[in-house]
Amino acid sequence: MGYMYDILEDQDVAIETISKDLETILRSIPSYIDIMLSQTMALSQAYKMGRSPKKITAKNIMTLIQFSQNLMQGGWINKDAFAQLPGFDEPQCKKAKTLLGGQTKTIF
Repeated sequence: MGYMYDILEDQDVAIETISKDLETILRSIPSYIDIMLSQTMALSQAYKMGRSPKKITAKNIMTLIQFSQNLMQGGWINKDAFAQLPGFDEPQCKKAKTLLGGQTKTIF
């Protein structure tokens, strides 16, 4: 999904039909992600019970949740996680990254 936005430019998104299609996709994605999460949890439980050969770890589930959050928060537009916060502009993002040693911290 993010790749789709990377290849689209502002002039493309301004086209009404593309804009409507993207809105439709973004509205339907959360329900699909919920289905993926529930199936992932079911596979994890089945593995614990010895019914599935596929091991699902917490990292798999967290990656799916992060993808969902990144998609819904517009991560393809603002590559920097700090830029997604209200009131953070470019200088403040750089300052926050400097304070964190040049990284964006993700806590699992």
